[in-house]
Amino acid sequence: VSAIVFVAVATLDLFDGYHLVIAWSLESLAIFIWGAVKEHRPIWISGLALMLLAGIAMIVEPNTFRWEQIADFVLIFNQRVLAMLVLAGCLAAASLLAAKKLRDDSSQAVAGMLIVGWTATLFLLLTVETIDYFQKQIYLETGAESILPTYLRGLILSVIWALYSLPLIWYGVRRKSETYAIVGLISIGLAAFMALLQGFSY
Repeated sequence: VSAIVFVAVATLDLFDGYHLVIAWSLESLAIFIWGAVKEHRPIWISGLALMLLAGIAMIVEPNTFRWEQIADFVLIFNQRVLAMLVLAGCLAAASLLAAKKLRDDSSQAVAGMLIVGWTATLFLLLTVETIDYFQKQIYLETGAESILPTYLRGLILSVIWALYSLPLIWYGVRRKSETYAIVGLISIGLAAFMALLQGFSY
């Protein structure tokens, strides 16, 4: 475990920003796989801890929730998307491994936690990319013309959230996974709420 701590600290010294998120995500997955395959609880727990640190590093990054220099924002082709996809992919891979390899009573809880982690990361990614896209359109427009992008932002968000929820609900029902079903239902509930708000505002 001390070697894992050393690697994590060394990575912190070498990288920052979204590069640190990517590096910690990949390292955490490798550590988790190692611990799960070897059935060594302290090692796979260390992998989970490093995944948590990667998530925290993502959250504290200034551009995660709002692109600061909105004039320079490029939809999809930016470091935030890459970092979030890598983090979500590592969490998803770990959730599959946890369900299959972990032998103790905590396996289902760990798998559920990881599922919530990767689905929430993708949900956040879809949300912030959509918001920042429309923020840039508003920035480029002036006067009354900016009203249309503002209205469309909420409408498009509700559609994206609804579309995102459908495969989660389908998979949850098909695989009898309460976690996927609940996450999907929360997503479609938020979509319905957003659509309702847009209806009232219109």
